Amino acid sequence: MSSANGLADSPRVCPICQSENFKPLRNCNDKANPLWRKCSKCKTVYARTVPSSEELADLYLDYYHSESPAVPAFVTGRLRDVFTKLNNYRSDINGILDIGFGAGTFLDVASREGWKCHGTEYSPDSVKEALGKGWVVHTGDLSTGDLVGPFDLVSAIEVLEHVATPEIIIANASKRLRIGGAFYGTTPNGKSLNLRILGEKWSVLSYPEHQVLLNPKSLRLLLTRNNLSPLQVKTKGINPADLINSLRSRKSIKSGSEKQTLNRVELGYSINSAFEKNSAARNVKRIVNALLSTLGLGDSMEFLANR
Repeated sequence: MSSANGLADSPRVCPICQSENFKPLRNCNDKANPLWRKCSKCKTVYARTVPSSEELADLYLDYYHSESPAVPAFVTGRLRDVFTKLNNYRSDINGILDIGFGAGTFLDVASREGWKCHGTEYSPDSVKEALGKGWVVHTGDLSTGDLVGPFDLVSAIEVLEHVATPEIIIANASKRLRIGGAFYGTTPNGKSLNLRILGEKWSVLSYPEHQVLLNPKSLRLLLTRNNLSPLQVKTKGINPADLINSLRSRKSIKSGSEKQTLNRVELGYSINSAFEKNSAARNVKRIVNALLSTLGLGDSMEFLANR
């Protein structure tokens, strides 16, 4: 049976620690049965139900298209910096597997760095483009015999939040890594300052696209549980778009004017691009990121683990 908003009414325990106890987030419509729950034990944020395969198929059918925001140059530059560290894990295998490679930005840089590229993706358009680049790709989830490796590197960039059970992704990564290989990725932070302030109004909580938001504690738990030693788990960045939109919404309600909404991704790109052009702004950004990392309150988590 499904409720009016399309969510099944059956209860769901925490997908990380299986606790049945949860707390509602701020700004939720139903305190007793909120769309998003925060586990009382491991603090993971998760949707109360799992989307159907039909919902997911519809979502990813046209997920990457010509109207998607263009990836700015600073992102490619950052990825090149990331590979100065990841290249240390290169062996004679020289293989990288990117789980959920999306628009292919990460593998594009990997290819230019001389890696043999492999990946998985749901989007038909992304798979077609990847095949044209000569990458070895698999459509959909990984089964036992798919892209078995071993690989020097496995990556999951903004992927763990898209699945009902992130541990499956991490387990698949661990099984396909050579001993001594590395698992690298990013994912939204379920302990973010934006989440604490905005609760369910944080745009990152976009069901069914996103289903689970880990935090540094629960991410480390999943890594170690799957024979991976966390070398780095840090949080960074904070996007003001949702806070600005929230303030604008309140102001428009009071004044009766039409609400103007900022696009979160586009604003994040524009702010970071501006910072990259100014050395003083870059220094401020480094200080802010260091503080957010220390407090664990950044919007995004970046992690690196060793097999």
